[in-house]
Amino acid sequence: MTFRTMRGLGVPLSLLAVLAVSVVVSAGDFELKQEKDVLLLNSKNFHHVVSTHEIVLVLFHVPWDNAYRAMLPEFEKAATQLEKDTPSVLLARLDTSLYPDVAKEVDIRGDAAQLIYYHLSKPYIFEEFGTADKLIKSLKDRSQLMYTPPRPHPELVDELSQHEFKTTLKKYDFAVVAFYRENCPSCVRLLVEYETAVVNLTDLPKARFFKTNLDTAPELVKEYEIAEVPILKIFRNGKMFNFKPEHKLVAAIIDYVKKQILPPYKEFDQLEKAEGWARSYPNKAAVIGVFEKTSGANFELFTDIANYFREDYNFAWVKKVPSNDSPLSLRPVAIVDGSIAVYPPFRHLSHEDKKIHVYAGSQSFEELSKYIVKKTVPHVGQRTMRNKDTTYAVRPLLIGYINVDWSKGNDDDTTFHRNKIAQVVGVSKEMTFAISDKREFKHELSRMGLSNYNEELLVGIIGTNGEYYPGPVVEMMNLKILTDFAQDYMKNKLKPYHRTQSPPTSDDSDDYPVKTVVGATFRKLVLRHDKPVALLAHRPNCPLCRTALNLLHDMGEEKSLYPGLVYAAMDFVANDPPARFTPKTYPTLFAVPPGDKKKPIVYPSRNFTREAVMEFLDLHIANYRHKDEL
Repeated sequence: MTFRTMRGLGVPLSLLAVLAVSVVVSAGDFELKQEKDVLLLNSKNFHHVVSTHEIVLVLFHVPWDNAYRAMLPEFEKAATQLEKDTPSVLLARLDTSLYPDVAKEVDIRGDAAQLIYYHLSKPYIFEEFGTADKLIKSLKDRSQLMYTPPRPHPELVDELSQHEFKTTLKKYDFAVVAFYRENCPSCVRLLVEYETAVVNLTDLPKARFFKTNLDTAPELVKEYEIAEVPILKIFRNGKMFNFKPEHKLVAAIIDYVKKQILPPYKEFDQLEKAEGWARSYPNKAAVIGVFEKTSGANFELFTDIANYFREDYNFAWVKKVPSNDSPLSLRPVAIVDGSIAVYPPFRHLSHEDKKIHVYAGSQSFEELSKYIVKKTVPHVGQRTMRNKDTTYAVRPLLIGYINVDWSKGNDDDTTFHRNKIAQVVGVSKEMTFAISDKREFKHELSRMGLSNYNEELLVGIIGTNGEYYPGPVVEMMNLKILTDFAQDYMKNKLKPYHRTQSPPTSDDSDDYPVKTVVGATFRKLVLRHDKPVALLAHRPNCPLCRTALNLLHDMGEEKSLYPGLVYAAMDFVANDPPARFTPKTYPTLFAVPPGDKKKPIVYPSRNFTREAVMEFLDLHIANYRHKDEL
């Protein structure tokens, strides 16, 4: 049997799962338990485990996260194998919904699963998880005697104060700035990765690297709208651009910086060659600028736009003005020196689409960017998971769900259904139209209530209010049905679809402390109620949700505490609320005052104690508190 003993603890961890023993240490009494060779952490044992074991990989999670559920079997498989082969490595997990105090201290944000690697008590970002075998190999490599974690070189990253910020950055063509704060664990982790990456970027003479402490730069927070830290930003001659990769590991930072320092456009001598290059990317829009000289405000504007959208569209700079009198030119508009032309993705063009749009507006970055965003969207383009929150974030949006297939010889059905929807485009200038692949958007079809239908073409609208409106389900969708559906939405004749459980029958009594709300009764029990409502959004398999529910139940039983307040709760997984009640995490408590049901107030904490919740309710529903309690 292999024994894994934590430094200073003297307990073989391989025995814990078998014996389920309780371990008493000098710091206090707590239990160490394993589940399938993964140590279960909590508020009491977390610090002791990461400080007394050489290598610990901790999986921070919430039980309802699908990504966590998918990775857990591989994580457990790796833990079992490492238990036998590499006893110096420990795998553990912590439920952040159950222990929000640890999540706050470690700076775990949101519900997405996150891995943090602890080496001799120091935390590092870990995003190398894939299969169990890949995880085992990575951790075995880190357990070798010669291994040392990435060593940052802070001397290569200059600290930039608020006073010198603007004047310094205007001097450089390309600079990266890391914004951070003191007492921010995730800031420490990112700075380690950033300062380590810079070591491998010293061969880029035009790149400069800085960091700025926002605790001492409040004016920069406001001017550059830095909502949270840590965050990396790119500056080009003092102008700020987003640093877009989600994964801020050393390799990702190096790769992104090397790409970003390159020109944002390809260079061509002839427009025809640039157009041919643009057509070689049939699913991507292109923006082509024609400039004989690089001096002037127009070229500077084109460059700024190209840098801003460089990951969204293809950009080309043509150095020679084409001859518009040539018989070979089929362009509907003349291209002159200083022209900026927008080409939508040609594969998604229907007969109603223009193949080229030439900008004729002012030298305004905002105006040109809006023009490009609008003109790169064809009448009916393909909406994907990648562009749904950018190109197709506009509302209202009418979507045709089909089995998208653009492969040669199989694209007839896709083109047919796309063109069918394109015929409805004239119904409203305010509505955007798109197709989406049924297989890619299974979750959205379920949200629309359309997941059980097999018709070739299903349609739905996402409204300006964020609500979902399913279209009619017919075997043969025709122009009249599509037109009527779009027009009914514009005339406000459609009702949004909300999934719902069956209304309960056991809590109809006014004496029941917490009312159970479902999708079908939301309007009656929350929106149309003449009293204020404290609504708890919860979901299954959420320990903190049970804590919050029990708290509301206990408070509801005290009739004199808030005599005019209705306590209610709804399972937000099985039931859909109006879009304005969509929570960012679970549990979420909404205070719904009687005078303004359209603007629920969100409880800003995961600390569901009686004192904290009463403080929140007193602030927003004070008039309904019993006078003796105030």
